[in-house]
Amino acid sequence: MKNIIKIISLIILFSLNTYAQKSKISPLDSRKYDAWSVEYPEYRLFFESYIEQYKIINPVDSLIVDVKPNDKVIIVTSVLEKDINKKIFEIWYGLDGQYTIIPREKISWIFGTEFQKILVEKNYFHLDSKVVFFDSDQGRIANTYLSTNDLWTDKSIIISTEKIFSKIPGRPDYAMTINLSNELLGYPKGIYNNVGLGISMKLVEIGILIPFNGYKYPLFVIDSSNVQGNTGDEYYGSLYGGYGKFDISGIKGNIEFHATPINADDINTNSDETINSMIGLLKVSITTKIDLLKSEYSSIRPRISLYPGIYTHRYNLFDLNVDEGNSLTSIPYNETNLYARLEYISIIKKDYPLIESFYQLMLNHSSILSLSVNISKNFSLRFDSIHYFDSDITVGLPKDLFTVGIRIKLDY
Repeated sequence: MKNIIKIISLIILFSLNTYAQKSKISPLDSRKYDAWSVEYPEYRLFFESYIEQYKIINPVDSLIVDVKPNDKVIIVTSVLEKDINKKIFEIWYGLDGQYTIIPREKISWIFGTEFQKILVEKNYFHLDSKVVFFDSDQGRIANTYLSTNDLWTDKSIIISTEKIFSKIPGRPDYAMTINLSNELLGYPKGIYNNVGLGISMKLVEIGILIPFNGYKYPLFVIDSSNVQGNTGDEYYGSLYGGYGKFDISGIKGNIEFHATPINADDINTNSDETINSMIGLLKVSITTKIDLLKSEYSSIRPRISLYPGIYTHRYNLFDLNVDEGNSLTSIPYNETNLYARLEYISIIKKDYPLIESFYQLMLNHSSILSLSVNISKNFSLRFDSIHYFDSDITVGLPKDLFTVGIRIKLDY
């Protein structure tokens, strides 16, 4: 464990390079302008339609390019301008620091007056944006970069050992997800004995949990110095259930729940000889985000964020050795305690950070030290070191584990 921490520390120090090239795009003054991104799907479609019509009428204007499915559409308004018909100063659209900018004189030509009023009034789903105030492309990317633990992504597809994420073609504001782990609740790949199938949006994800013993990801058990693919199988069972995740107004939540089983057949186990089975009926964590260090408009820095909160787990140990027709009996185990996660994202050097890392502590349950090394913009390696504390709800798990995974990002 100490050697792993030393290696991670060296990699992080290597990534601390604050050099950033000035962008060809001039930054705007945050005192004079307000900016936000259009997240309402219907208005994004209207925006794309106006751009398409303009390009048909003015094919020689090479400065106005097509809108891509993952592009952000950012409205910039002048704080000093009182005339609502002239309130929009610029419109930016693009991603990863590369933006097309529509100036005021073209806005009136491309978009109708009524549509401009709708955009200015902001009576639709939108998110504040600060990318227009940064003076470097790296700063703009850093401001919008989504980490491995975020619900959403700016890519069309993510395939990893932790989850599979795919935006729905034609509806890039929705995505299908397959969750193979839930490390933010203390259960990384190889220990998680459910598969979560869900629908994800930018701030919310909901779905169902299906018992699944087929995903036997190998874990290196440090205590016994061997590789296992059935960690916890003899003690932990699984049930059908549901889950939800959200990130709203700075509050992040992660919830899993299962109905209480009535018969022994309701519990999915890996062995017919299992006498007792531990079932997690409810798992919840609630956190908030505190930025300890982040890039400023003219200064590029790593991002360090703290997520303090609480978690609660409710487990029941069911006795499966009951006569047919008799109800199951169980012993409840409840744990509610403090939760904290410290995330680090290194400086954006090209279009992506070299390092994404986090340390998570759930008192009286577990700790996870995770390091992701981005080999390229679309491929990364992940290393996780997991420690389980001695408690009633972790009794069937090894004390120390280590695992390696991958993540691939793709666009349509």
